[in-house]
Amino acid sequence: MKIKFIILLLIALFSTKTEAKEVKLLSPDKKLNAVIDAGRTVSVTVFDDASALFSIDEISIDTDKGTFPAPNATIRKTDRKTVSREIVPPVKEKQASIPENYNEATVRFSGWRLIAISTL
Repeated sequence: MKIKFIILLLIALFSTKTEAKEVKLLSPDKKLNAVIDAGRTVSVTVFDDASALFSIDEISIDTDKGTFPAPNATIRKTDRKTVSREIVPPVKEKQASIPENYNEATVRFSGWRLIAISTL
């Protein structure tokens, strides 16, 4: 009986996930840095080298189903994507092709997600 209890306790301890409360996103040229913080509230701060350019605090949306994210929201999953491609516009522009370079992070909370894009 004790062995079953210990095994169940170990399974419970190792199956719980601890997710980061902070997600960092760099621009493709590594000059800008965006930090998404999911502490008491969700906030985003953008840095140029070491100095903060701007900050958006207490990001949330009120709906008929409640406020998203709830206070003390936890990050469930973070997906990252890097895009580097050329776009050929259907209408002639100054350039024959337009470069599209950016990094993207999709931060998933329970019930909603935040998409952050960092460009040159």
